Formats: sequence, C-alpha cells, structure tokens
Amino acid sequence: MSIEAASSMTVQVRTPTRLVLNITGIYSVRYEIADGRRTIEPRHLDGVDAMAPGILTLTSESGERTEAAVDEGILVKAGSVVTIAVRHVILPRGVEPLRKALGEELARIRNTESDLRAALASLESRFLKESSQVHGHG
Repeated sequence: MSIEAASSMTVQVRTPTRLVLNITGIYSVRYEIADGRRTIEPRHLDGVDAMAPGILTLTSESGERTEAAVDEGILVKAGSVVTIAVRHVILPRGVEPLRKALGEELARIRNTESDLRAALASLESRFLKESSQVHGHG
C-alpha cells in the first residue's frame, strides 16, 4: 500500500451494465459500511472496502456535493482513482431530492417484484396442472 500525494481523486461509479458516474476533482468520498460510515481522501492509503447500501457523498475541492443512493458493493482506491462497483445506483434527477428519487425507485422495484412473483405463481400453477394431466393424476 502507498500513500497518495494527489490533492484530488477521480471517482468512477459502475453497475454491472454501465458507468454511472465519472467525476474528477473529488476531495472526499463518504459511504456506508456494515458498522457505520467511512470517509476517504486523496492522502489516505490505497485499499479495498465492502460497501453497505446507503448514501454515497462525493465532495469536490470547491465543496460541491454529489450524492447517490447505492446498493451494496466494493470500493477500490488505487492512487488517485476510486472505483466503486455496486449493483444499483439511484441519482437524483435535477433538483429532486435524493430521498424522493430513492422512494420512487424502491416503489418501482417493489411493483416489479410483485409482478414477477405473480407471474411465477401462475407458471407454477400451470406447470403443476399440466404435469398432473400428463401423468394421469388430474
């Protein structure tokens, strides 16, 4: 491990299917871990950390903040580059608060999961019905 002397970092946030954020000039990265929150800065040691679901906060050298809700994942700091790989990312749209965007996304996910459960139950029912007819039990 080495200590990085850079004054800022480049942060990349990736999901399995795309690069969601690629921001330079970041001074600190604050994120959730299993037992609390952690902040890394350019002078910190390189390393890897397991992230818990929560709010990711990127603060630029000028104090501007970018926030995103993230699912569990991995954060890797290598020199002045921080790569964050997560399953899902929710970014606020425009001036919309992150909590509102998060609530809407969670509602969408719940609806999708409900639809999937109903479709699976229907498939199971049809399979059992057709299987019993084929084997002469129905």
